[in-house]
Amino acid sequence: MATLACTWSSSTTCNSVSSDSAVHDGAPFCYPNTGSVASPAGIYEWVRSHVPSSAQAVFIGGNALRAIGVIAALEEHLRRPVLTANQVSLWYALRVAGAEVRVDDYGQLFKMSRK
Repeated sequence: MATLACTWSSSTTCNSVSSDSAVHDGAPFCYPNTGSVASPAGIYEWVRSHVPSSAQAVFIGGNALRAIGVIAALEEHLRRPVLTANQVSLWYALRVAGAEVRVDDYGQLFKMSRK
């Protein structure tokens, strides 16, 4: 898992203030096909403890991670948007398809206006 904490200099530019690869209990967070999977609780604790206060947003990369379940809790604790690879992919696919569906507990991204 990789996290990228950002500040925004414009509506389209993310300036990295922190970039880190996750290690939990002395070992990297691994993908399911390697036999080791990070728990949502482990992802939450790792991100919570590694995001600097200067970050305006957090991106969690890694499609094999089960981070969807912790987005709302992280956003509440960190008081900033949390984006994951899977969440952004779903958001974009729904938008491109023109789907008007309500998606709850997937973070602030899904509460944005569809302008």
